[in-house]
Amino acid sequence: MCGRGLSDQCLTATFATRPGALSSLTLVALRGAYCLTDKGVSALLQAAPCLTSVNLSQCSLLTEEAVKAVADCLGTQLCALSLEGCAQMDGLKLLPILLQMPCLKKLLLSGVGGVKDEVVSELAVVLGSTLEELHLADCRLLTNAAVVGVAACCLGLKVLDLDMLPLLSDMAISCLADGCRSLRVLSLKRAKLSDEAVAAFITASGSSLCEISLNSVQQAGDNTLVALAKHSRMSLEVLDMSWCRSVTDHGLGFVADSCPLLRELRLFGCTQVCGFCLFVYLILSWCELMKVMSGNKILYGWALKLLIGGDWIWAGEYNFSWTLVKLWFVTVSSINAAVVVGSFMGYTSEIVCVSLSKIVGAIKHRTHANFPFVLKLPMN
Repeated sequence: MCGRGLSDQCLTATFATRPGALSSLTLVALRGAYCLTDKGVSALLQAAPCLTSVNLSQCSLLTEEAVKAVADCLGTQLCALSLEGCAQMDGLKLLPILLQMPCLKKLLLSGVGGVKDEVVSELAVVLGSTLEELHLADCRLLTNAAVVGVAACCLGLKVLDLDMLPLLSDMAISCLADGCRSLRVLSLKRAKLSDEAVAAFITASGSSLCEISLNSVQQAGDNTLVALAKHSRMSLEVLDMSWCRSVTDHGLGFVADSCPLLRELRLFGCTQVCGFCLFVYLILSWCELMKVMSGNKILYGWALKLLIGGDWIWAGEYNFSWTLVKLWFVTVSSINAAVVVGSFMGYTSEIVCVSLSKIVGAIKHRTHANFPFVLKLPMN
């Protein structure tokens, strides 16, 4: 965030001192420069004529004149433009200006007022052959018609952000399944979609999905998780199911077990998830590694207890990275912590939930090391 430090006067006195002063500059990010005006942007463009990427997000004083200056100076060479949160801009006025930049691969219009269906549809027709990343979050006037236009024309789209669009329905994601089959990142935060519709999309077009956010999609549940486990298993890396109260431990465990590349699972607000199945799947993965290393077949138990300093410690009820948790367990094992396996056929396990910070504290105490652990705790 540039903040108040980057004004027109500061820009012209330091960087954009004369035309061509920044002739080697190809990327500029002025996010949050709320003191910057259209005049300052014009001066920067004259000093940096070779720009291919311009980020003007959250520059609240800028108007359509700044974007017109960008189009006039950079025209066909511009590949990426971000106007997120530029409150004084209007989508209808921006449309003819954006159409002057036919080589755009990345366009961010999240939070820009006046972005309607006809604006998005026209942009999709003109830019569809090159557009790879499109952000339309919080453009609350958009309906299914906008998504229909994107799906029909932007066949090479890889990143799509449709967060907080209350007028979208199942029809929108159905159209995406028919058209945008190369999506790698999809965000649908707070969309009013059914579990069946999301699952159908993933079944049809989920083979390339690396990241999907269904944060606060209230109906998203185990049908979606099963579809991800089956059709995105070799690509999925990040999954956000925060505040999805219909998901269960078994569905999440199935995803964890089926997606070997999964490195981040966000479950903020999922108070219905106790974490047991997730923990078991994590432990089984770790046990596989330990079995290879030690040849100890008893590590194939259904539940694992780590005994550190006389306390039973369980990693349930937390949102964490698979890689870090595996690292923690391997580290704990390497310092000769006692490992006890329970819950075989006919037996039960006594598992006591305590703070995950206790694991970190135990590791630090025994190794005298400082680990840069970062925990993502759920919000109750």
